[in-house]
Amino acid sequence: MPTMTPATRLIDAMMADEAILGRLVGYDAKIANFRKVLNDETVADELRLADVSTMLDLPEADLVALANGSSFRRGAGPAGATTRQPEPTNEDCVGPVLRTLDLRPLFDAGMEPLAAILQELPAIEPGGVLVIEAPFHPLPLRRLLRRRGFRSSAECLGAEHWRVRFERSAGGPRAAENDGAASGCGCGQAS
Repeated sequence: MPTMTPATRLIDAMMADEAILGRLVGYDAKIANFRKVLNDETVADELRLADVSTMLDLPEADLVALANGSSFRRGAGPAGATTRQPEPTNEDCVGPVLRTLDLRPLFDAGMEPLAAILQELPAIEPGGVLVIEAPFHPLPLRRLLRRRGFRSSAECLGAEHWRVRFERSAGGPRAAENDGAASGCGCGQAS
């Protein structure tokens, strides 16, 4: 089995070792909620292990160790202290809205929308805004897109309605390797 690194695509890690998602769930049971989205081949082809680490708020060293065959529980692995990423704050996203995606019907139908979101990203020019309507606060998505050069702001519009604006940073690369997370009003379900 080849040695996995943060730059390894998730699809390559899964093809090299079918048990990787099982080890992730064994590491932290909450990850089971993401199994369906990570198993999507389109999504797995777009994500690097570093992206998965950011989305799931896992120490990168732990995720890479799990990808390389280690099996341990959160806090007991090679990274030692499991520090959380700072929660992202709302940032001013004032650019023109180039696309709006209402994901609530997809979630109602039991579908995972991450692949559709990732397909929209290349069309968003620097300074442009992608608006997402979601039934919960999509913290993992905010972390992932921050890493890819997007600023974000989120507002809770109701118990099951969040509006999140993602603005591609004007000066940053199209796939910036930034870290970050999210904050919100506290209503509704946090993902």
